[in-house]
Amino acid sequence: MLANLAFSLPIASIVGSEFFLWYGVGYFCTFILGVMFLVIALLGLGEHEAAVDHDIDHDFDIDHDIDHDFEHDHDVGHEMEHEHHFFQSILSLLGIGRCPMSIVIMTFLFTFSVIGVIALIITKPILGVAAIYGLVSYGLAFFGAFFMTGSFARLIGRLLPSYESSIKSKRELAGKIGTVLYDFDTAKQTGFIQVYDGNGSLIEQRAHNTDTSQPLKKHDKVLIHGWRKEEQKLQVRKAPAELLLDL
Repeated sequence: MLANLAFSLPIASIVGSEFFLWYGVGYFCTFILGVMFLVIALLGLGEHEAAVDHDIDHDFDIDHDIDHDFEHDHDVGHEMEHEHHFFQSILSLLGIGRCPMSIVIMTFLFTFSVIGVIALIITKPILGVAAIYGLVSYGLAFFGAFFMTGSFARLIGRLLPSYESSIKSKRELAGKIGTVLYDFDTAKQTGFIQVYDGNGSLIEQRAHNTDTSQPLKKHDKVLIHGWRKEEQKLQVRKAPAELLLDL
């Protein structure tokens, strides 16, 4: 019955030239990008993934700068922190942090292009107008790739426990020096820092300042000395000057 239903669907053929039109070029480009990332991964260019992680974390830093300026000018309280948690939730759904970044990127690019082409083939004869079936196919491709990538990343994360444990074992960060992303909340003494983990990847983590006599400001260096599991926060304080001499 399902086979009969599948064969009864109107299916259009897609000619090569359509992949250079606006509704097809996106799938062509993402597929080529996916192949490029696959080749880079197969060639074992070790610094590539670290660079991608660093660039993403650097973008987080820029977002924090903008959010902090907005909070300072408009006195919006904790809105910045809430927006940050929302952003982190979106990235978590995409699977970032569950498995290596290169796998997340390749999965999204390939699934986006494949789902998009399939959606284009099915919606083209049904909707008939390029402006409509083109937009619909892009929407289906994006949301389909988004959720499939997240599911695949979580599956890979379970198959690579060593990777997930390296991400989650925050206790191992004790003794490392981190950098404050923006001024800590003076009431709760909480904020976000960036620190290099044991694998050399730059990660971002919520933290709590245990030394209230020394408020933490943007770009301050902090010493990590513990992990509060209940609140999912690192315990930090301003790094002593002598520890910064070798940095």
